Amino acid sequence: MRVEKRYEGDIWAEARPSCRPVLLRTEPTTLRRGDFALFAPTLHIGSSNHVGLVGDNGTGKSTLVTRIAETLPVDVHCLLIPQEPDESRKLETMKALQSFPADQRGRVLSIVAQLNSDPVRLLEGGSVSPGEMRKLMLALGILEKPELIVMGEPTSHLDIGSVEALQRLIAAWPGALLLVSHDAAIVQASTSIIWETETCAGGFRLVVR
Repeated sequence: MRVEKRYEGDIWAEARPSCRPVLLRTEPTTLRRGDFALFAPTLHIGSSNHVGLVGDNGTGKSTLVTRIAETLPVDVHCLLIPQEPDESRKLETMKALQSFPADQRGRVLSIVAQLNSDPVRLLEGGSVSPGEMRKLMLALGILEKPELIVMGEPTSHLDIGSVEALQRLIAAWPGALLLVSHDAAIVQASTSIIWETETCAGGFRLVVR
């Protein structure tokens, strides 16, 4: 028998969409990298839009996310959580957790617990899996009240309980979301707009569905 974990408190109780209706608007463009080309139409991300970016590997999804991060207005607060945080980002994240006052650290660890991880294990330090690190980065970032959350393959390295918990959490996020994933279930549950890369003459194109 499996008993589902339940925790009191709404993570998003104080969260609100940005006061600006549109966080990002781009004109049609071609993104090039060597022989690679991605043709993108006009794109926009509204203050509460949940966008799923899908497509095969090597079709320009990472290139597009990089361009979006570079194009965002400087005063739009974006929380970017990569698929594989590098060592410097991991070290920075752990230092941030340790530097927080007790009440804020407790809030972060409560969110981590709701994402189906053991907070005590994080406090003990040592080796932290990529999946746990992304959970911690999300929990820390939530305290900073971002307007846009960008996540790359968030279900990678996660067990089924953690995937379900993450899916519930980001689906309820009231702000803007850009979710890059091959996991059709979490894309369907958490987003309402799909950007899909597909092969075309001369490279790849982005289609908005």
